[in-house]
Amino acid sequence: MTTRTDICGLDFGTSNSEIGIVRDGEPVLVDVEEGRKKIPTTIFFDNDSRHDLFGEAAIERFLEGHSGRMMWAIKSVLGTAIQGGATMIRGKRVSFEQIITRILGNLKQKGDAAAGVELRSVVLGRPVHFNDDDPRLDRDAESILRRAAAQAGFEEIEVELEPVAAGIEFETGLEREQLGLVVDIGGGTSDFSVIRLTPPSGHASAGRRDRVLSVAGIHIGGTDFDRLLSVDRFMPELGLGSSYLDHQGQTLEMPQWVFHDLASWLRINFIYENRMIDGIYTIVDRNKLENRRLARLGRVLGGHYGHTLARTIEAAKIELSDRQVVEVPLDLVEPRLALSITRRELESAIAAHLEQIERVLIQAVDDSGVAAPDIAVVFFTGGGSLLPDVRQRVGRLMPQAEQIDTDQFGGIARGLTIEAQRLFG
Repeated sequence: MTTRTDICGLDFGTSNSEIGIVRDGEPVLVDVEEGRKKIPTTIFFDNDSRHDLFGEAAIERFLEGHSGRMMWAIKSVLGTAIQGGATMIRGKRVSFEQIITRILGNLKQKGDAAAGVELRSVVLGRPVHFNDDDPRLDRDAESILRRAAAQAGFEEIEVELEPVAAGIEFETGLEREQLGLVVDIGGGTSDFSVIRLTPPSGHASAGRRDRVLSVAGIHIGGTDFDRLLSVDRFMPELGLGSSYLDHQGQTLEMPQWVFHDLASWLRINFIYENRMIDGIYTIVDRNKLENRRLARLGRVLGGHYGHTLARTIEAAKIELSDRQVVEVPLDLVEPRLALSITRRELESAIAAHLEQIERVLIQAVDDSGVAAPDIAVVFFTGGGSLLPDVRQRVGRLMPQAEQIDTDQFGGIARGLTIEAQRLFG
Protein backbone atom coordinates (compact mmCIF):
# COMPACT_ATOMS: atom_id res chain seq x y z
CA MET A 1 0.00 0.00 0.00
CA THR A 2 1.21 3.51 -0.76
CA THR A 3 3.22 5.48 1.76
CA ARG A 4 2.18 8.81 0.26
CA THR A 5 0.37 11.12 2.64
CA ASP A 6 -0.45 13.90 0.16
CA ILE A 7 -3.45 12.08 -1.34
CA CYS A 8 -7.10 12.11 -0.41
CA GLY A 9 -10.61 11.06 -1.30
CA LEU A 10 -13.25 13.80 -1.36
CA ASP A 11 -17.00 13.22 -1.30
CA PHE A 12 -18.60 16.51 -2.38
CA GLY A 13 -22.23 15.89 -1.51
CA THR A 14 -25.46 17.74 -2.05
CA SER A 15 -26.24 17.97 1.66
CA ASN A 16 -22.96 17.01 3.36
CA SER A 17 -19.31 16.56 2.36
CA GLU A 18 -16.38 14.56 3.75
CA ILE A 19 -12.68 14.20 3.03
CA GLY A 20 -10.44 11.24 3.80
CA ILE A 21 -6.64 11.11 4.04
CA VAL A 22 -4.05 8.36 4.51
CA ARG A 23 -2.55 8.08 7.99
CA ASP A 24 -0.12 5.27 8.87
CA GLY A 25 -1.12 3.57 5.61
CA GLU A 26 -4.83 3.54 6.49
CA PRO A 27 -7.72 5.67 5.14
CA VAL A 28 -9.22 7.90 7.82
CA LEU A 29 -11.87 10.59 7.69
CA VAL A 30 -10.84 14.10 8.66
CA ASP A 31 -12.51 16.07 11.45
CA VAL A 32 -13.91 18.84 9.32
CA GLU A 33 -16.02 20.76 11.83
CA GLU A 34 -15.72 20.68 15.62
CA GLY A 35 -14.88 16.98 15.76
CA ARG A 36 -17.43 15.93 13.15
CA LYS A 37 -16.47 13.88 10.11
CA LYS A 38 -19.06 15.51 7.85
CA ILE A 39 -19.82 19.13 7.14
CA PRO A 40 -22.98 20.57 5.58
CA THR A 41 -22.30 21.64 1.99
CA THR A 42 -23.17 25.25 2.71
CA ILE A 43 -21.43 28.59 2.34
CA PHE A 44 -22.42 31.98 3.75
CA PHE A 45 -20.98 35.11 2.16
CA ASP A 46 -21.02 37.41 5.18
CA ASN A 47 -21.51 41.05 4.21
CA ASP A 48 -20.43 42.36 7.62
CA SER A 49 -17.08 40.61 7.98
CA ARG A 50 -16.56 40.09 4.22
CA HIS A 51 -15.52 36.54 5.12
CA ASP A 52 -16.92 33.26 3.82
CA LEU A 53 -18.22 30.76 6.38
CA PHE A 54 -18.85 27.08 5.76
CA GLY A 55 -20.95 24.26 7.17
CA GLU A 56 -22.75 24.67 10.49
CA ALA A 57 -20.89 27.92 11.13
CA ALA A 58 -22.40 29.31 7.94
CA ILE A 59 -25.87 28.12 8.89
CA GLU A 60 -25.66 29.59 12.39
CA ARG A 61 -24.46 32.95 11.06
CA PHE A 62 -27.28 33.03 8.54
CA LEU A 63 -29.96 32.03 11.03
CA GLU A 64 -28.75 34.72 13.44
CA GLY A 65 -29.94 37.21 10.82
CA HIS A 66 -26.62 38.59 9.62
CA SER A 67 -26.54 40.30 6.25
CA GLY A 68 -25.15 38.16 3.46
CA ARG A 69 -25.86 35.45 0.92
CA MET A 70 -26.45 31.83 1.90
CA MET A 71 -25.93 28.99 -0.59
CA TRP A 72 -27.24 25.51 0.10
CA ALA A 73 -27.08 22.27 -1.92
CA ILE A 74 -24.90 23.92 -4.59
CA LYS A 75 -24.11 20.51 -6.07
CA SER A 76 -27.71 20.45 -7.28
CA VAL A 77 -26.88 22.94 -10.04
CA LEU A 78 -24.47 20.46 -11.65
CA GLY A 79 -26.13 18.79 -14.61
CA THR A 80 -28.71 21.55 -14.98
CA ALA A 81 -29.01 24.25 -17.62
CA ILE A 82 -27.82 26.90 -15.13
CA GLN A 83 -24.59 25.12 -14.08
CA GLY A 84 -22.46 27.49 -16.17
CA GLY A 85 -24.21 30.53 -14.76
CA ALA A 86 -23.64 32.89 -11.87
CA THR A 87 -25.39 34.65 -9.02
CA MET A 88 -24.99 38.06 -7.40
CA ILE A 89 -22.88 38.11 -4.23
CA ARG A 90 -21.84 41.38 -2.55
CA GLY A 91 -22.79 43.24 -5.71
CA LYS A 92 -20.70 41.08 -8.04
CA ARG A 93 -21.49 38.15 -10.30
CA VAL A 94 -19.93 34.98 -8.93
CA SER A 95 -20.11 31.79 -10.97
CA PHE A 96 -21.41 28.57 -9.49
CA GLU A 97 -18.06 27.04 -10.41
CA GLN A 98 -16.30 29.60 -8.22
CA ILE A 99 -18.65 28.83 -5.33
CA ILE A 100 -17.91 25.10 -5.66
CA THR A 101 -14.20 25.96 -5.77
CA ARG A 102 -14.46 27.79 -2.44
CA ILE A 103 -16.24 24.85 -0.79
CA LEU A 104 -13.69 22.36 -2.11
CA GLY A 105 -10.91 24.72 -1.04
CA ASN A 106 -12.23 24.77 2.52
CA LEU A 107 -12.28 20.97 2.60
CA LYS A 108 -8.75 20.86 1.22
CA GLN A 109 -7.54 23.22 3.95
CA LYS A 110 -9.05 20.90 6.58
CA GLY A 111 -7.38 17.94 4.90
CA ASP A 112 -4.01 19.71 4.61
CA ALA A 113 -4.05 20.50 8.33
CA ALA A 114 -4.97 16.95 9.31
CA ALA A 115 -2.39 15.36 6.99
CA GLY A 116 0.38 17.75 7.97
CA VAL A 117 1.26 18.19 4.30
CA GLU A 118 -0.36 19.91 1.34
CA LEU A 119 -2.69 17.48 -0.40
CA ARG A 120 -1.77 17.25 -4.09
CA SER A 121 -3.82 14.32 -5.42
CA VAL A 122 -7.54 13.66 -5.04
CA VAL A 123 -10.15 11.17 -6.12
CA LEU A 124 -13.50 12.95 -6.33
CA GLY A 125 -16.83 11.18 -6.18
CA ARG A 126 -19.57 11.83 -8.69
CA PRO A 127 -23.07 10.42 -9.17
CA VAL A 128 -23.74 8.03 -12.01
CA HIS A 129 -25.70 10.81 -13.70
CA PHE A 130 -25.60 14.51 -12.98
CA ASN A 131 -28.27 14.70 -15.69
CA ASP A 132 -30.42 11.73 -16.61
CA ASP A 133 -31.38 12.91 -20.09
CA ASP A 134 -28.63 15.13 -21.50
CA PRO A 135 -25.15 13.58 -21.94
CA ARG A 136 -23.63 16.97 -22.78
CA LEU A 137 -24.82 18.56 -19.55
CA ASP A 138 -23.59 15.49 -17.70
CA ARG A 139 -20.10 15.75 -19.23
CA ASP A 140 -19.98 19.49 -18.57
CA ALA A 141 -20.90 18.91 -14.92
CA GLU A 142 -17.89 16.66 -14.40
CA SER A 143 -15.68 19.19 -16.19
CA ILE A 144 -16.88 21.93 -13.82
CA LEU A 145 -16.15 19.70 -10.82
CA ARG A 146 -12.65 18.91 -12.10
CA ARG A 147 -11.87 22.58 -12.80
CA ALA A 148 -13.12 23.59 -9.37
CA ALA A 149 -10.84 21.00 -7.75
CA ALA A 150 -7.87 22.30 -9.75
CA GLN A 151 -8.66 25.89 -8.78
CA ALA A 152 -8.90 24.75 -5.16
CA GLY A 153 -5.28 23.60 -5.36
CA PHE A 154 -5.30 19.93 -6.35
CA GLU A 155 -2.74 18.93 -9.00
CA GLU A 156 -3.77 15.34 -9.79
CA ILE A 157 -7.51 14.80 -10.09
CA GLU A 158 -9.36 11.56 -10.74
CA VAL A 159 -13.09 10.88 -10.58
CA GLU A 160 -14.88 7.75 -9.39
CA LEU A 161 -18.58 6.90 -9.34
CA GLU A 162 -19.99 7.32 -5.84
CA PRO A 163 -21.71 3.90 -5.64
CA VAL A 164 -18.54 2.23 -6.88
CA ALA A 165 -16.63 4.02 -4.13
CA ALA A 166 -19.08 2.67 -1.57
CA GLY A 167 -18.42 -0.83 -2.92
CA ILE A 168 -14.68 -0.32 -2.67
CA GLU A 169 -14.93 0.21 1.07
CA PHE A 170 -17.16 -2.83 1.51
CA GLU A 171 -14.66 -5.05 -0.30
CA THR A 172 -12.02 -4.46 2.36
CA GLY A 173 -13.84 -6.80 4.75
CA LEU A 174 -14.52 -9.64 2.30
CA GLU A 175 -12.97 -13.10 2.45
CA ARG A 176 -14.56 -14.50 -0.71
CA GLU A 177 -16.00 -13.12 -3.95
CA GLN A 178 -19.66 -12.16 -3.92
CA LEU A 179 -22.16 -10.28 -6.05
CA GLY A 180 -23.34 -7.11 -4.40
CA LEU A 181 -25.77 -4.28 -5.02
CA VAL A 182 -24.87 -0.80 -3.80
CA VAL A 183 -27.87 1.39 -2.98
CA ASP A 184 -26.71 4.99 -2.66
CA ILE A 185 -29.48 7.53 -2.07
CA GLY A 186 -27.87 10.87 -1.38
CA GLY A 187 -29.13 14.41 -1.20
CA GLY A 188 -29.40 14.95 -4.96
CA THR A 189 -29.15 11.59 -6.71
CA SER A 190 -29.96 7.91 -6.29
CA ASP A 191 -27.34 5.57 -7.73
CA PHE A 192 -27.13 1.81 -7.97
CA SER A 193 -24.36 -0.51 -9.01
CA VAL A 194 -24.06 -4.26 -9.30
CA ILE A 195 -20.51 -5.19 -8.43
CA ARG A 196 -18.45 -8.35 -8.33
CA LEU A 197 -17.08 -7.86 -4.85
CA THR A 198 -13.56 -9.21 -4.50
CA PRO A 199 -11.36 -9.65 -1.43
CA PRO A 200 -8.34 -7.33 -1.35
CA SER A 201 -6.10 -10.30 -2.21
CA GLY A 202 -7.82 -10.59 -5.59
CA HIS A 203 -7.59 -6.95 -6.63
CA ALA A 204 -4.37 -7.40 -8.58
CA SER A 205 -5.93 -9.90 -10.97
CA ALA A 206 -8.59 -7.55 -12.40
CA GLY A 207 -9.17 -3.86 -12.86
CA ARG A 208 -11.73 -2.34 -10.57
CA ARG A 209 -13.88 -1.21 -13.51
CA ASP A 210 -13.93 -4.77 -14.85
CA ARG A 211 -15.70 -5.88 -11.70
CA VAL A 212 -18.46 -3.28 -12.10
CA LEU A 213 -21.22 -5.17 -13.88
CA SER A 214 -23.67 -2.29 -14.20
CA VAL A 215 -24.44 1.18 -12.93
CA ALA A 216 -27.66 3.15 -13.10
CA GLY A 217 -28.79 6.35 -11.50
CA ILE A 218 -31.44 9.02 -11.41
CA HIS A 219 -31.33 12.68 -10.39
CA ILE A 220 -33.65 12.20 -7.41
CA GLY A 221 -32.53 12.28 -3.80
CA GLY A 222 -33.17 13.48 -0.29
CA THR A 223 -33.66 17.13 -1.19
CA ASP A 224 -36.47 16.07 -3.53
CA PHE A 225 -38.07 14.18 -0.65
CA ASP A 226 -37.83 17.35 1.45
CA ARG A 227 -39.49 19.38 -1.31
CA LEU A 228 -42.34 16.93 -1.82
CA LEU A 229 -43.04 16.61 1.89
CA SER A 230 -43.01 20.39 2.24
CA VAL A 231 -45.43 20.88 -0.67
CA ASP A 232 -47.79 18.18 0.59
CA ARG A 233 -47.85 19.00 4.30
CA PHE A 234 -46.40 22.42 5.02
CA MET A 235 -47.08 24.74 2.09
CA PRO A 236 -50.89 24.41 2.47
CA GLU A 237 -50.37 25.98 5.90
CA LEU A 238 -48.90 29.01 4.10
CA GLY A 239 -51.72 29.29 1.59
CA LEU A 240 -51.01 26.77 -1.17
CA GLY A 241 -54.42 26.00 -2.65
CA SER A 242 -55.99 29.10 -1.09
CA SER A 243 -58.00 31.73 -2.91
CA TYR A 244 -57.64 35.49 -2.61
CA LEU A 245 -59.46 38.62 -3.72
CA ASP A 246 -57.71 40.88 -6.19
CA HIS A 247 -58.12 44.66 -6.32
CA GLN A 248 -61.26 44.24 -8.45
CA GLY A 249 -62.88 41.88 -5.99
CA GLN A 250 -62.38 38.79 -8.16
CA THR A 251 -61.62 35.46 -6.48
CA LEU A 252 -58.40 33.93 -7.78
CA GLU A 253 -56.20 31.01 -6.77
CA MET A 254 -52.83 31.77 -5.19
CA PRO A 255 -49.93 31.44 -7.66
CA GLN A 256 -48.26 28.09 -7.07
CA TRP A 257 -44.72 29.06 -8.03
CA VAL A 258 -44.01 30.86 -4.75
CA PHE A 259 -44.81 27.73 -2.70
CA HIS A 260 -42.85 25.38 -4.92
CA ASP A 261 -39.85 27.70 -4.83
CA LEU A 262 -40.06 27.97 -1.04
CA ALA A 263 -40.08 24.16 -0.85
CA SER A 264 -36.98 23.74 -3.01
CA TRP A 265 -33.49 24.10 -1.49
CA LEU A 266 -32.16 25.25 -4.84
CA ARG A 267 -34.86 27.85 -5.50
CA ILE A 268 -35.16 29.51 -2.08
CA ASN A 269 -32.17 31.75 -2.73
CA PHE A 270 -33.78 33.15 -5.85
CA ILE A 271 -37.33 33.67 -4.62
CA TYR A 272 -36.58 36.97 -2.91
CA GLU A 273 -35.10 38.33 -6.15
CA ASN A 274 -38.01 37.24 -8.35
CA ARG A 275 -39.61 40.18 -10.14
CA MET A 276 -43.06 38.80 -9.33
CA ILE A 277 -42.47 38.77 -5.56
CA ASP A 278 -43.88 42.30 -5.18
CA GLY A 279 -47.19 41.00 -6.50
CA ILE A 280 -47.19 38.28 -3.85
CA TYR A 281 -46.58 40.86 -1.12
CA THR A 282 -49.49 42.90 -2.48
CA ILE A 283 -51.79 39.87 -2.39
CA VAL A 284 -50.72 39.07 1.17
CA ASP A 285 -51.26 42.65 2.41
CA ARG A 286 -54.78 42.78 0.94
CA ASN A 287 -55.87 39.38 2.24
CA LYS A 288 -53.92 38.59 5.42
CA LEU A 289 -56.70 39.67 7.77
CA GLU A 290 -59.21 37.32 6.14
CA ASN A 291 -56.75 34.51 5.43
CA ARG A 292 -54.57 33.43 8.33
CA ARG A 293 -52.46 31.24 6.07
CA LEU A 294 -51.48 34.14 3.85
CA ALA A 295 -50.46 36.10 6.94
CA ARG A 296 -48.07 33.24 7.70
CA LEU A 297 -46.73 33.39 4.14
CA GLY A 298 -46.07 37.10 4.58
CA ARG A 299 -44.04 36.45 7.74
CA VAL A 300 -41.99 33.73 6.03
CA LEU A 301 -41.22 35.88 3.01
CA GLY A 302 -40.61 39.05 5.00
CA GLY A 303 -38.29 37.30 7.43
CA HIS A 304 -36.49 35.29 4.74
CA TYR A 305 -37.30 32.14 6.71
CA GLY A 306 -37.32 29.80 3.72
CA HIS A 307 -34.11 27.95 4.55
CA THR A 308 -34.94 27.71 8.24
CA LEU A 309 -38.23 26.02 7.41
CA ALA A 310 -36.55 23.76 4.85
CA ARG A 311 -34.18 22.56 7.59
CA THR A 312 -37.17 21.92 9.86
CA ILE A 313 -38.86 19.80 7.19
CA GLU A 314 -35.61 17.94 6.53
CA ALA A 315 -35.26 17.17 10.24
CA ALA A 316 -38.84 15.85 10.33
CA LYS A 317 -38.11 13.58 7.35
CA ILE A 318 -35.05 12.17 9.11
CA GLU A 319 -36.97 11.57 12.34
CA LEU A 320 -39.66 9.68 10.44
CA SER A 321 -37.11 7.01 9.57
CA ASP A 322 -37.36 5.89 13.21
CA ARG A 323 -40.79 7.16 14.26
CA GLN A 324 -44.35 6.89 13.00
CA VAL A 325 -45.25 10.51 13.75
CA VAL A 326 -43.37 13.72 14.55
CA GLU A 327 -44.49 17.09 15.88
CA VAL A 328 -42.94 19.95 13.93
CA PRO A 329 -42.75 23.24 15.89
CA LEU A 330 -43.47 26.27 13.71
CA ASP A 331 -43.36 29.11 16.23
CA LEU A 332 -41.24 31.06 13.79
CA VAL A 333 -44.26 31.23 11.48
CA GLU A 334 -46.92 31.73 14.13
CA PRO A 335 -46.82 31.52 17.94
CA ARG A 336 -47.76 28.05 19.26
CA LEU A 337 -48.16 26.69 15.74
CA ALA A 338 -47.16 23.04 15.29
CA LEU A 339 -47.72 20.47 12.58
CA SER A 340 -48.03 16.70 13.00
CA ILE A 341 -46.55 14.65 10.17
CA THR A 342 -46.83 10.86 9.94
CA ARG A 343 -44.56 8.40 8.20
CA ARG A 344 -47.48 7.39 6.03
CA GLU A 345 -47.86 10.99 4.87
CA LEU A 346 -44.16 11.12 4.02
CA GLU A 347 -44.39 7.87 2.08
CA SER A 348 -47.45 9.14 0.23
CA ALA A 349 -45.70 12.40 -0.68
CA ILE A 350 -42.64 10.69 -2.14
CA ALA A 351 -44.29 7.52 -3.50
CA ALA A 352 -44.02 8.51 -7.18
CA HIS A 353 -40.32 9.33 -6.79
CA LEU A 354 -39.66 6.07 -4.97
CA GLU A 355 -41.32 4.19 -7.81
CA GLN A 356 -38.97 5.90 -10.26
CA ILE A 357 -36.01 5.01 -8.05
CA GLU A 358 -37.19 1.39 -7.88
CA ARG A 359 -37.42 1.18 -11.68
CA VAL A 360 -33.82 2.41 -11.97
CA LEU A 361 -32.72 -0.15 -9.39
CA ILE A 362 -34.39 -2.92 -11.42
CA GLN A 363 -32.69 -1.55 -14.54
CA ALA A 364 -29.31 -1.78 -12.83
CA VAL A 365 -29.90 -5.46 -12.02
CA ASP A 366 -31.23 -6.24 -15.50
CA ASP A 367 -28.27 -4.52 -17.15
CA SER A 368 -25.78 -6.48 -15.06
CA GLY A 369 -26.48 -9.78 -16.77
CA VAL A 370 -26.95 -11.57 -13.45
CA ALA A 371 -30.17 -12.79 -11.89
CA ALA A 372 -31.49 -10.95 -8.86
CA PRO A 373 -31.39 -14.15 -6.71
CA ASP A 374 -27.63 -14.35 -7.34
CA ILE A 375 -27.01 -11.08 -5.51
CA ALA A 376 -25.81 -12.07 -2.07
CA VAL A 377 -25.63 -8.70 -0.34
CA VAL A 378 -27.22 -5.29 -0.59
CA PHE A 379 -25.62 -2.48 1.30
CA PHE A 380 -26.92 1.00 1.78
CA THR A 381 -25.23 4.37 1.84
CA GLY A 382 -26.56 7.93 1.75
CA GLY A 383 -29.06 9.40 4.17
CA GLY A 384 -32.07 8.63 1.94
CA SER A 385 -31.37 4.91 2.23
CA LEU A 386 -32.47 5.05 5.88
CA LEU A 387 -36.12 5.42 4.86
CA PRO A 388 -38.02 2.23 5.82
CA ASP A 389 -39.94 2.24 2.52
CA VAL A 390 -36.63 2.08 0.64
CA ARG A 391 -35.55 -0.98 2.66
CA GLN A 392 -38.91 -2.66 2.13
CA ARG A 393 -38.84 -2.14 -1.64
CA VAL A 394 -35.33 -3.57 -1.89
CA GLY A 395 -36.32 -6.47 0.35
CA ARG A 396 -39.28 -7.35 -1.88
CA LEU A 397 -37.04 -7.37 -4.97
CA MET A 398 -34.22 -9.38 -3.37
CA PRO A 399 -35.52 -11.19 -0.28
CA GLN A 400 -32.55 -13.55 -0.28
CA ALA A 401 -29.91 -10.82 -0.06
CA GLU A 402 -28.37 -9.77 3.23
CA GLN A 403 -28.99 -6.08 3.91
CA ILE A 404 -25.98 -4.31 5.37
CA ASP A 405 -25.71 -0.76 6.64
CA THR A 406 -22.51 1.10 5.95
CA ASP A 407 -21.60 4.48 7.39
CA GLN A 408 -24.35 6.49 5.69
CA PHE A 409 -22.17 9.57 5.42
CA GLY A 410 -18.57 8.37 5.47
CA GLY A 411 -18.45 5.16 3.47
CA ILE A 412 -18.05 6.84 0.09
CA ALA A 413 -15.27 9.15 1.28
CA ARG A 414 -13.34 6.18 2.70
CA GLY A 415 -13.81 4.27 -0.54
CA LEU A 416 -12.54 7.25 -2.53
CA THR A 417 -9.51 7.42 -0.25
CA ILE A 418 -8.78 3.72 -0.77
CA GLU A 419 -9.02 4.33 -4.51
CA ALA A 420 -6.62 7.28 -4.15
CA GLN A 421 -4.13 4.91 -2.51
CA ARG A 422 -4.45 2.51 -5.43
CA LEU A 423 -4.26 5.14 -8.18
CA PHE A 424 -1.56 7.43 -6.80
CA GLY A 425 0.60 4.91 -4.93
